[in-house]
Amino acid sequence: MFTDKTNDYLYYVIDKSEIINSDFCNVEKVFRELDNDFPIHLRNKVSLFVSGYDNDSREIYTIPEVRTYFMRLFNEYDSFFFWIDPNCSFFIILGLILYPPEDYVDNNGIVYSKTNGFYNYLIFGFRKLNRFCDSKGVSDEPSSSLINKRITEVFGNCSF
Repeated sequence: MFTDKTNDYLYYVIDKSEIINSDFCNVEKVFRELDNDFPIHLRNKVSLFVSGYDNDSREIYTIPEVRTYFMRLFNEYDSFFFWIDPNCSFFIILGLILYPPEDYVDNNGIVYSKTNGFYNYLIFGFRKLNRFCDSKGVSDEPSSSLINKRITEVFGNCSF
């Protein structure tokens, strides 16, 4: 874990060995500390990274053990959308991990990916965000606004 004190960001790397061994000790400690200590200045300023898969030709969101690991972690903590920086690539990747796109080929042989499941990721994440914010007595609006802004940047003018 690396904390950038000058910009008030927290960067956390989850290693392949933790994923393969289903080792949640370190990452759960970080989320427990965030949830319990509640450093509000880190709201939407946590970036997660996965290391050790650089030589794997598969997309990270298609790797079964990665999907299983993050499904469990996301289901365990209502606070993901409160802490995770929506501008970090992992925010989008997490949606693809939890709800992978479906590839299809059109009549011209061009492959497209449907990301319909991403909507489900956002709905589930916003419900969890609301529950977490209610439990802490804070508004979900700052996080919701940041996330909606990021989604608009990535997917165009839409509202979730």
